[in-house]
Amino acid sequence: SQLRQVDSGYDSVLLPRQDDDIFCVYDPRSALPRYLVHFDVLGLGKEDELDGLEVERLKAEIEELRNNQAPSDDSSELCQRLRDLQQMHASEAEAWALKQLPPYRFEVVSRSSEPNVWQRCAARLAHAIDEGAGLAAGLEAVMTKLERIVNPGMAARFYGDAADLFYPEEHFRWLLHNGTQQPFAIGELGFFRESFDSGEAPSKGSGGVSEGRFGKGFYFGCSASLLGRTGLGQQHMLLCEVALGRSMLAQAARRNLDCESLKRAGFDSLHAPRAIGDETGMDEWVVYNPNQARPAFLLTFEIQPRAVAAELLRQLAQLEEQRRALDEQLAEALQEVEDARREAEETRSQLDAQLAQQLEDQDRNLYKEEQRSRAARERMDLEEAKHLQSLESKEK
Repeated sequence: SQLRQVDSGYDSVLLPRQDDDIFCVYDPRSALPRYLVHFDVLGLGKEDELDGLEVERLKAEIEELRNNQAPSDDSSELCQRLRDLQQMHASEAEAWALKQLPPYRFEVVSRSSEPNVWQRCAARLAHAIDEGAGLAAGLEAVMTKLERIVNPGMAARFYGDAADLFYPEEHFRWLLHNGTQQPFAIGELGFFRESFDSGEAPSKGSGGVSEGRFGKGFYFGCSASLLGRTGLGQQHMLLCEVALGRSMLAQAARRNLDCESLKRAGFDSLHAPRAIGDETGMDEWVVYNPNQARPAFLLTFEIQPRAVAAELLRQLAQLEEQRRALDEQLAEALQEVEDARREAEETRSQLDAQLAQQLEDQDRNLYKEEQRSRAARERMDLEEAKHLQSLESKEK
């Protein structure tokens, strides 16, 4: 049977099978190729004795060539120089390719046009608010704005570095980052690269409230209280896609950790789980390579007393209704302009057709008039010739 994508609230189709399940998606943007696997099929079929001898002979020849062509010191230096040049050219080509990508931008997500995205992010925010210590009694959080972060250069670095992790096949996780007091500090160079490269320990403004409990890195969690975003007023948090790879479990503070020491230990990130029996504790994740995190959404929300939050929700609903009405009016105005343009185009086509018909009629009449004039001239010439001929006959 033929499957078609329908608006049923699902993103994919699962076809369960006994040997292996099959997943089907209908939007090509839902699939991201990450690896290209090259393989050979060897040892199939039955080798006869002659084929086996031929294979052994080829192996012996290859081994002899390897032994007789051992590189000298000079050739080793040349090979190393060639590899360095190739790596340098590859780096320059990658840098040039990243420069050709369009700059980053923020796209406002409308609740009316993308309700599913808005609801999922609002649910993630509500879960983050309830996780851990939560809000003080009588307070409530309301998401007032949602922005999508579009940064092709950062995305290219993220997926490129994710492929080089120890466990690159691990699924990416969606985690929260507290951002900064200046939430628009996400630049083309990378994810908060300025604060990371400065060498300062992570703080509430650049990496989490632990202030370097696990060294200089980027701190993520699922709780707003962990990220210091439960105070009154307007707050910001980033919803990020994080490539954790192989995570090191940490039960105590380790302030000397950095990217190199973590790599030497064979890990890609750090996970500090909540203590057993600690209801107010929260999980925490740390990455030390800024390219292992891709900010996807900027969540702006207000923490206010419930009465103020209710009024804020009412105002947001009114603003959304006004925006919807304005969108409808704009759509109607654009439709009227399109109808007027189409009518003008049809009128111009009709006038062009009439003008073309008039020109054709004029050409036809002119042709007929020329034909009549030619016929009249021919008759006059014939009569004049007859008259001259008669005059000549009389003279004779």
